[in-house]
Amino acid sequence: MKGFTVSNVSIKVGGEPCTIDPTSTLTTLMCYVKNNTNGPPLLVAGDFTPLVTINNYGIIGLASSVNPLSVSLSNLALSVTSGGTNGGILTSLSG
Repeated sequence: MKGFTVSNVSIKVGGEPCTIDPTSTLTTLMCYVKNNTNGPPLLVAGDFTPLVTINNYGIIGLASSVNPLSVSLSNLALSVTSGGTNGGILTSLSG
């Protein structure tokens, strides 16, 4: 991409702006999605293909070797709060 620098690039992941790492180059772009107030990224679980834009020109295509970003679902805690013999157990999931 002649004539462009990393400062000409913007990236969105899952519709969220992604702050480009200052050590990035045009061949190795790294970026960070901001966190919620409680720590995790604003993305839900799933696979996301980054949307890369050259400012004032438009969206660029990604090489076929670029893998989507995979955000996994994790469970932080599971606790059984009650149970019985008549079916059903009340549980609390946190994640």
